Amino acid sequence: MYVKQALKIWWCCFCTFMLVIGLTESFWENIIGLLDITGWMLLKNLFVILVFVLVAVSLYKLCPILRWSWICLFKDKEESEDGEKEMNGGNIWLFPARVKYFGLFFILLFILNLPQFALAEEEWFREGIQNWREGILMSVLFGMIHCLVGVPLAIGLALIISGMWFTHQYFIGGIELSTLHHTSYNLIVLSVLFLILLAEQFFKPRDKKELTRE
Repeated sequence: MYVKQALKIWWCCFCTFMLVIGLTESFWENIIGLLDITGWMLLKNLFVILVFVLVAVSLYKLCPILRWSWICLFKDKEESEDGEKEMNGGNIWLFPARVKYFGLFFILLFILNLPQFALAEEEWFREGIQNWREGILMSVLFGMIHCLVGVPLAIGLALIISGMWFTHQYFIGGIELSTLHHTSYNLIVLSVLFLILLAEQFFKPRDKKELTRE
């Protein structure tokens, strides 16, 4: 129990440290990258996200085996029972966001790093692609590689669609345009996550158990 808690604390500190280091190296480049995002770009990526969510939820509901993530191997019985109705796993790089109050600061810090993260992924999965045959292959790899950081298989498969969208943008405007769209896509996701956490931590009514403890 104590070892597990110690590992969680260490991981939160490590992820936060990496984000701070990232900002010290490319703060202004990230700011410029965020300011280059247009409203029309956000709208188009919002539609792609909605398609992604629809596909992910459909896969999750239709094929229970796709709910699996390697994180399930480290859940105890109580956690498994509590999470039966939820998607198992999650991006381990966002685990610090689960820490009450600190998670809000962590997401803001993550948002400031989004352009350089998006650029790195676009260089890995899109740069040098010559045709759609290569694009589809790399989009599949893009989706599946996310399963390595803990997301369920259903989400990994649905992310293939997002990868193909970024590939389309790469064919139109090169690595710069695909990076912009990737950044705006992630910006929407993290903004929604931030608002959800904000509502849960400051505006959600406390349940009877919490009141009893007080």
